[in-house]
Amino acid sequence: MKPPFRWLFWLYRLGREACPERSRGEPKRRSKIKAPHFMWGFLFLLMNHEVYILYSKTLNRYYIGSSSDIRVRMQFHATSPGYKFTGKAGDWEIFLKFFCENKKQVLAIENHIKTMKSKNYIENLKKYSEMIEKLKNRYSDR
Repeated sequence: MKPPFRWLFWLYRLGREACPERSRGEPKRRSKIKAPHFMWGFLFLLMNHEVYILYSKTLNRYYIGSSSDIRVRMQFHATSPGYKFTGKAGDWEIFLKFFCENKKQVLAIENHIKTMKSKNYIENLKKYSEMIEKLKNRYSDR
């Protein structure tokens, strides 16, 4: 499943064209048309929520997390202070990541994986992709 980056760009441009003074950095004018504001609701719905699992060789540990922007989150983990869990090692690499439908599903799956508390379970998630599909079906809104 490819992330809908084209839709996000299209909605961003639509908001800027509807209210061009905002794109030039001019102060916000009071008007009855609030075209750019409707855009953020759509952007929130189209955000790519994903569950990720990091692995550190030095600690031989896994870290389970979720984010809508994995690049920003990885940068946070790389620069986190030493008293945080991911700050204890500098060699975190992405072990597994997968997209979900919405934030509610992401948080439910992340919580499920954390409550399992098993390295074998995490390694089996990577080995058997049908486990991920079963989790997505189990925690879907349908």
